[in-house]
Amino acid sequence: MNSNLSLGLVWLATVLGAFLVGNGLRDTEPNAENSSSPNAKAGLDEPDRVVRSARFRGSGRKVENEGAAPTEFASSVASLDSGFEVDPVVEESSYSGRSLNETLRAASDPRERMILFLQALDGMNASNVEDVLAAFKEHTEPNRRYSELRMLLNAWAEFDPQGALAWADKLGGWEERSAVGAVLERWAADDLESTLAWAREKYKGNDNPYVVGIIGGLSRTDPARASELMLEMPYGRNRGRAASTLLDVYWEKGETQATEWVTTMESGSVKEFLTSQVAERIAREDVSRSAQWVESLEVGRAKNRAVGMVAYQWARKEDPALAAQWVDGIDEEESKFAGMEGLVKVWVDRDATATAEWLNEYEPSAGKDGAVEIFVNAIKRKDPATAMQWAETITEADDREDAIGEVSRSWRRGDPDGYQQWKEARAPEQQ
Repeated sequence: MNSNLSLGLVWLATVLGAFLVGNGLRDTEPNAENSSSPNAKAGLDEPDRVVRSARFRGSGRKVENEGAAPTEFASSVASLDSGFEVDPVVEESSYSGRSLNETLRAASDPRERMILFLQALDGMNASNVEDVLAAFKEHTEPNRRYSELRMLLNAWAEFDPQGALAWADKLGGWEERSAVGAVLERWAADDLESTLAWAREKYKGNDNPYVVGIIGGLSRTDPARASELMLEMPYGRNRGRAASTLLDVYWEKGETQATEWVTTMESGSVKEFLTSQVAERIAREDVSRSAQWVESLEVGRAKNRAVGMVAYQWARKEDPALAAQWVDGIDEEESKFAGMEGLVKVWVDRDATATAEWLNEYEPSAGKDGAVEIFVNAIKRKDPATAMQWAETITEADDREDAIGEVSRSWRRGDPDGYQQWKEARAPEQQ
């Protein structure tokens, strides 16, 4: 089986599974522990067994269901009126003398069409590119276009990455970005240096968006080298995208691998970003476990940012008051204030009074200013008078004047009479 098929296996299994469940078909998947299955002995995973047991050809051979697909699925495919029958061993596409386009037009069942198209990608080569492209253009529906476009380009890139890039480069918009990225991911796994040379010729600047796709492909085969490439990128959105791609790969390997990768990284903005992202992912599953991990980190900006993320997630998912107790117990001041900011972002919208009471437990300081600014910005339209009182407690002069100006403009638009009364009452204080 060509390696370009692997990208589509999960997609195909997911779509077919949803279709079968939606039609009320019972699950007859064989026991994974049954080593006597021919497929188990062959080492095939379930998506491979489904696809391999549903090859189509017009030879008139009988259905041979290897126990891989549900009985109802095999039967329904075998009974199609298109003239195709299931063959679990065919490795090359055969359409009884018809073109792929004609074959897909004859497919009346969406499951048959999906398998036929995936089979075409599996057998895609230099001699049938135009046939497959024509089928893609005519038969791909909008809701499947993104996934099928990427599968098409991944398959094409296996034998002609330059040709695939030339075609993808003419698409425009999101399709161009997605298609080029799919080609680069596949090409980078085979020939990193040629892929990098193409990207650097295509884009002359340092912040090269094409390197993101290269890192995406390389991350599967050589994550350490992919990390090096990511760290060589300048600060910006593209580096953030590349870092997120790498984190996805490490996260798939397990939480321990992801945390080890992030904690061993040198200090810097990338580490700060990734540490907060790991904290968020752990918090989605267990906030208290995320808090424990964050507490174990070395003191620094990365820890501060992660603390802010945990406090935010804790307040959003559970009780903000409990998150406040956790923040209160943090020893490092900078981490504590970062936690305050993350907590206030959520708590102020749920209970501004309780948030204010908690903030009042801390003396005004430069560290507290960030949380106060968030609080002021959140209530300035609903309660400009209170927002102004808080704005005036900000200790940094420039930040204080900026906050007062923001509240003044909002107050003047929403309640000009109230704003004028406040301004007149404040005038003697300024003399």
